[in-house]
Amino acid sequence: MSQYDFEKTLFSYIDNVRQQQNVRPLSLGGVAGSGGGSGGPPGGFVGALPQTRVTFDTTEAETWGFVTVSGVPSGTSLVTNLNRIRYRLKGAERKEQQFTFSGTATIGSNPYRIYNFTNNRVIKDVHVSVGTAPTGDTLVVDANINGTTMFSNQEHRPTIAIGDFHATASLVDSSTWNVNSYLTVDIDQVGSSVAGSNVVVYIIYTEG
Repeated sequence: MSQYDFEKTLFSYIDNVRQQQNVRPLSLGGVAGSGGGSGGPPGGFVGALPQTRVTFDTTEAETWGFVTVSGVPSGTSLVTNLNRIRYRLKGAERKEQQFTFSGTATIGSNPYRIYNFTNNRVIKDVHVSVGTAPTGDTLVVDANINGTTMFSNQEHRPTIAIGDFHATASLVDSSTWNVNSYLTVDIDQVGSSVAGSNVVVYIIYTEG
């Protein structure tokens, strides 16, 4: 073999090895976990990447707003940006069912049943608003699935404070709204001086 052929063969071999190295999978060296997981050397060789910028966060938080965490503004982290996308997607997925009580609020049940005829659903929040604020006492609303309260802990019921106009209950103890199940709502307490009026209850849910 001539010197020329030897050099050509050698450089061809080196070039083949280099191409194989170029197409090999790139490992960022991270382990998925809460808060972004643990860091590691990219490719398994040198350096370390902050995993909150590169890897999957098992907490899958839904966040929004411009905040600063440990001096780092939100948006500089890939995970933060993904979480903000999750926030928007969750907002798009959430739907609501409304119940109304016209006129002066009185203790009792709304007569309507709202059935679920499509997919199993999950109740996320229950909101209540009034046109006239209660005074003398709070206004308390309950929400039910098949006639049984969603709030096994009654302290979690949506409660409008004296002089206020709205309230939100996010601690829903029984949140599964299955197919062929129905929702109802009740007013359990009204203001003792001014009852409150024109009550609207919003039940927020997602599919599946």
